[in-house]
Amino acid sequence: MEYSVKKFNYKLPLKRVKLPTLHQTQKYFESIDKNLIYSNNGPLVVQLKELLANKFELDVGFVTITSSGTMSLQTILLEIVNRRKGKSFSVEKKSNDLYCILPSFTFAASAMAIVGAGLQPIFVDIEGDSGQLTPNMVEKFLDKKIVDRSKVIAVMPVSPFGAKINKGPWAKFRSQHTIEIVYDEAWCFDSFKSDSIGASAISLHATKTFGCGEGGLILSKDTEKTKEYQSIINFGFKEGEVQFIGVNGKMSEYSAAVGLALLDGWSQKKATCIRIQEYYLERLKSLSNIQVMEGFNNSWAWGALPILLTNGQNVRQIIREAGAQEIEFRSWWKSGVHAFSAMKEYPSDALDNTNTLTNKLINIPFFPEMSKKDVDLVCSFFEQFDV
Repeated sequence: MEYSVKKFNYKLPLKRVKLPTLHQTQKYFESIDKNLIYSNNGPLVVQLKELLANKFELDVGFVTITSSGTMSLQTILLEIVNRRKGKSFSVEKKSNDLYCILPSFTFAASAMAIVGAGLQPIFVDIEGDSGQLTPNMVEKFLDKKIVDRSKVIAVMPVSPFGAKINKGPWAKFRSQHTIEIVYDEAWCFDSFKSDSIGASAISLHATKTFGCGEGGLILSKDTEKTKEYQSIINFGFKEGEVQFIGVNGKMSEYSAAVGLALLDGWSQKKATCIRIQEYYLERLKSLSNIQVMEGFNNSWAWGALPILLTNGQNVRQIIREAGAQEIEFRSWWKSGVHAFSAMKEYPSDALDNTNTLTNKLINIPFFPEMSKKDVDLVCSFFEQFDV
């Protein structure tokens, strides 16, 4: 279950969400009162888009701002589907005969975006303990001919909690197939690296490194596709008429106001994250039976901290023991999306690595406001139980 903003009876919660204060957002809210524009690509959304384009070192024509990370994924997929079906795609023609491959090791939103775009998800295994889908795993699945490969129109590599995706092999995969690449980089606000192949979705949910409550980004180096994304999130309108199957996926001016206020303090927040990360990595290094998930180094600001138990300890027992000491641990992505009852009707490959990883992975407390004393509390717990 995605972390929701509510009170927990924990001395140290998994996350403590803190968005900009009224004082920090005031000038932007006053701008809304003055402009009397509240949605529909308003001036604050435009300003946020320009600043984020600069942050990601992209042309502003490559950036789309949406209402959520899930909507970003669904919009990218809808553009693919619309193009595949010659813009004649309609609710009646959602025959679910086309597929998008993704790892089961992800949050439910990845699969929901696929279903929302009228496609069927296919759950494929990750490679080793990396938590990531690779072209090699997709090729192995396609070779089994479980489904007609001509009906697989997209593949969705997912970044586990912000770890960077190696995009080079995916570019090679794309050159060999007609399958489109859709990157789910929900947690990658600070670890994102652009690529000429595929489009990326980033979440701006409150729980993420950079969150404005609800919001999302699409980053793509294809100007024409970016124009289509903008039409799709506005009900498919283009040149005064509905030319595409679309959705209402626009960000409001109020969310943009929070995003702009957050950008004002981003450098300080990132520096705070890096300091806590550095201390965490140093403390965890002394624990021989714990391994920080691959890709979590101090070169980018984390939004979560997944660790692997390497000595066969029972994950559920550890979570219960921590809870008894008022420390919140969580298996954030549980056993994989394929295990949810709503997903069991969809195709799934053998998921041995996924099952192995989810039985030894725990998300432990991490947020910028943590103190060194908080980090010590987590690490002392692991020392005490000799995990």
